[in-house]
Amino acid sequence: MAVASTGSIKTLAKELMEYGSVICYLIDVVIGLLLWRGKAKASILGKEFKVWFPIHSAVIFAAAALAIEFPLLIPAIFFYGIAWIFLTIGYHSSTHPYPWQRCKSFGELNMVRIMGRRVHGPMHIEPNVGVKEAAALEKLDRLKAARVSAGLSDFVKVGLKVRRIYKKTDLTSKLYGDRHCGKQCVVSMLTVL
Repeated sequence: MAVASTGSIKTLAKELMEYGSVICYLIDVVIGLLLWRGKAKASILGKEFKVWFPIHSAVIFAAAALAIEFPLLIPAIFFYGIAWIFLTIGYHSSTHPYPWQRCKSFGELNMVRIMGRRVHGPMHIEPNVGVKEAAALEKLDRLKAARVSAGLSDFVKVGLKVRRIYKKTDLTSKLYGDRHCGKQCVVSMLTVL
């Protein structure tokens, strides 16, 4: 077992902070799903354009409707959901603007499985291709994480204020303060009412 030191504690704290940013990204995705936001790329006759269509929200809606109508399909829908999440993450990783951070797409991997070889030849990457776009994407991700964490902290602050107000206006705390006296207090409170 490793000896605890300030360096190891700082490393573990940084790791926990990374998990916090992942949770912020997850919350942002869930908000996007619930509000039916989305874009889909479509290509017709070789021309590619973006169409507003919330495909992920539509899939979740269809899965929820199927789960309600046919509860026996819940395990299948659950595993399909895991596969859908992996495909979505893989798609976004394969379309990263910086070529060195891209992974192979699902279609490319399937073509290798079917044909036994790559369809496209080796890729030649020019110097500094996609660096500016990757920096802009990273900045956007940091801004999204900051926005979600600020919204989350505001939500917690409002919840704590409501709790403090509720605690002050609770009938038992008005009559008897913060002490707890069991059945005796409940009986005397009912006689007061």
